[in-house]
Amino acid sequence: MKKHIVALLSIFLIISICFNAYQYSRLLDERQKAYDLAGYHMSNAEATFSNGLVGLTQQNLEDYIGNLENINNMIEYIQMAETYYNVATHCVSQFQLADTSAGFSQSEWLISNGYLKDIRDYRQYLISGQGGNYEHIDQITTDVADLLTIGKWLEKRYNSGDFSVYDDDDFYKEVYDNLKSEIKYEFFNNFTIHHE
Repeated sequence: MKKHIVALLSIFLIISICFNAYQYSRLLDERQKAYDLAGYHMSNAEATFSNGLVGLTQQNLEDYIGNLENINNMIEYIQMAETYYNVATHCVSQFQLADTSAGFSQSEWLISNGYLKDIRDYRQYLISGQGGNYEHIDQITTDVADLLTIGKWLEKRYNSGDFSVYDDDDFYKEVYDNLKSEIKYEFFNNFTIHHE
């Protein structure tokens, strides 16, 4: 009788070990799929953001922003890039693919609720057809120059094959100091690096 119980327990133990190995393998597969999906969306975010600034240089900035079609394309592409970025950050957060203590919201809010808000206001001015100079044209010029700086940073990441999802720490360390607009202080107010 003892032999039967030991044999039965051994069988249950083997089944349990096999089931746990299967579950572990499945979890690893899911994490890899999520990592690949995050990388896919991050690569789309990097490329789309850069595509929204095609033809823009520091030298032609003032002429470029005077064209409504350029402003429309910039807004559309950067909004689309932010959507890809949101999906990528969701994959990272949901599957805990990285240390997310730094978060992703500061850089996203700076772009979406800072720069793009200003540029949307400027677009409304262009659409209205009002004559004269736009009251905040210096701010718009600085905002667009900052977006160009961010775009070059993202393009460099894309060209190097770096499709890891950047967080606020990465953005702060790699690009923040190069931004000139005062608006950056509204979104990274009292920001501290979470990992070194």
